[in-house]
Amino acid sequence: MKSQLQGGGAFAALSREITEAVERTDPWIVSIDARGGFPTSGVVWSEGIVVAANHTLVREGDLTVRFPDGARTSVGVAGRDPGSDLAVLKLDTGKRPTAPVDAAAEPAAGELVLAVGRNSEHGLRASLGVIGGVGGQWQTARGASIDRYILLDLSTFPGFSGGPLVDAEARVLGINTTGLSRHSGVAIPVSTVERVVKELSERGHVRRGYLGVGLYPLALPAHLRASLKIEGDGGLMIIGVEEGGPAARGGILLGDVIVALDGKPIEDHEALQSRLGTESVGKRLAITVLRGDRLVQASVEIGERPARGQ
Repeated sequence: MKSQLQGGGAFAALSREITEAVERTDPWIVSIDARGGFPTSGVVWSEGIVVAANHTLVREGDLTVRFPDGARTSVGVAGRDPGSDLAVLKLDTGKRPTAPVDAAAEPAAGELVLAVGRNSEHGLRASLGVIGGVGGQWQTARGASIDRYILLDLSTFPGFSGGPLVDAEARVLGINTTGLSRHSGVAIPVSTVERVVKELSERGHVRRGYLGVGLYPLALPAHLRASLKIEGDGGLMIIGVEEGGPAARGGILLGDVIVALDGKPIEDHEALQSRLGTESVGKRLAITVLRGDRLVQASVEIGERPARGQ
């Protein structure tokens, strides 16, 4: 009995399915001329909206989008978020095919996926691989909260950032980028993209909480933690306080050590940043600080981080 692979059976069928999946992405992946001769990719996310990777847009103006049918149009930047490496471009060219976004997607390690991009006028480029790993929520170096860590085990060619990661049905699982990790490409999950696109479309930037302090992580002695019933092993020492900033107005002093925010332990920068998301801006939160050998409760109205610092 002949092997199923002989005559191109299963292998040929798999090849056709991969090719068809790539072809189904063609109508809604665009090429963006934003960095002087080195086009990058973008996704028509919804009507009038193109999502791109922020780090690939080296110019604010004079941006051109090229569609699969060869049409070109100038676009404006509606908003950028360096923290999540996402940007939103606004289209005014009428209806265009939009990406089939899988909002309920649950990417799994080992899942066969495709990274697709359109970085030139010669059509699509695709890279086949697997999801190398899936983790929980993580903070980027610039303070953005990414709902899920999706590690890519595939080749990310130049111009792929801003293109989609798709499953076998060509449904979008996320936006690919090499701008958030120095070691490998990652995909920004759909849930994060949806949230950031909404903020950028409405405000032009993503609001993030701001205390106006300089911080240094500090381990706390075991006897002090025990006597004061401090839950965590450490805290964040205040090494600078912005004059007139949220922390200063709330009575936070130089030398204080933040050990809790809104009743939850704070041991490092990542824990603090994860609690200072969009929803925290304008809220008054309780901050517990270690001042000398006693705990002090402060009430701080969380400010909005200046856009230039995002």
